[in-house]
Amino acid sequence: MYVKSQFTVYETTENISNGIEVIWLKIKTRGSQSLEVMNLYRPPGTDTDADTCLLEDIKEISSRPDVFLMGDFNAPSIRWNDLQAQSSKFSFDHRLLNTTL
Repeated sequence: MYVKSQFTVYETTENISNGIEVIWLKIKTRGSQSLEVMNLYRPPGTDTDADTCLLEDIKEISSRPDVFLMGDFNAPSIRWNDLQAQSSKFSFDHRLLNTTL
């Protein structure tokens, strides 16, 4: 991720679970304000236990103010125009929509 050089940035890179890669940036903006950015990559075929852990983390993170969560979730059955998953209610795609939106 690129951040304008005028900002102070703290980075943490970690794996949440079973190959899910995460980059956390805390960007110090004006005064004492800051913004946190989480960018993640969930590989295709991630196992159900790792998905469950990821969804629990997303639920906790998305409740915080001043956090942007983005990345490649590999959720191909989601129709983003109407936020519906064309898959089983137990699929990662369906559970992701129910967790965050």
